[in-house]
Amino acid sequence: MKFYVKDELKGRIRVHLDTGRLDCARADALQRFLEDVPGVNRVKVYERTADAAISFREDPERSIPAGLLIRYIRNA
Repeated sequence: MKFYVKDELKGRIRVHLDTGRLDCARADALQRFLEDVPGVNRVKVYERTADAAISFREDPERSIPAGLLIRYIRNA
């Protein structure tokens, strides 16, 4: 499954999954996975647009949420 970073701000990243719409089960699984990532404060998954908005604590290595999302997608 492909995705790209749509928007990246300080402490927030928004990604778009290249899947079309997400079904409820996959959206819920993605949200639960991302909420368990250390440093992530809030996650909102948009089923219709296949987007995920991830808010996280400031960290010098800002790619941590995107890297974990890659791991999730590869294992899904």
